[in-house]
Amino acid sequence: MQLIDTSVWISYFNHAKSPAAGYVEAALLSNQALCINAVIEMEILQGIKDERSYALTKDYLEPFQYFPDFTRQYFQQANVIYRACRRRGQTIRRSLDCLIAANALIDDLIVVHQDRDFDAIKKVFPQLAVVRI
Repeated sequence: MQLIDTSVWISYFNHAKSPAAGYVEAALLSNQALCINAVIEMEILQGIKDERSYALTKDYLEPFQYFPDFTRQYFQQANVIYRACRRRGQTIRRSLDCLIAANALIDDLIVVHQDRDFDAIKKVFPQLAVVRI
């Protein structure tokens, strides 16, 4: 199952003619299993200015498989990821990306992204499955 990162969803929702938007559109048309988590939903919805777009986007995201409940295990794994990356000289700019990566590692998901933080995490955690667009 593919965990679509905020960076990719934003391109899709902005109707950008970008590889990221095209990837999501193709995945949806071919009925691929896509999912989001609470962090990604929060980041997407926080960036929406008007109430109508907010409501439409929230409704649009509703049917995707959703990982809402991050237990302590997820936060502990995110800490391990952040600290290991820092020790190896890979600076993670946003610690929420470590939580997204933890979700992918724990739940065996593929992170679809266009964010250099996941590239850095992948260098230290080669078992993290990613698709960089």
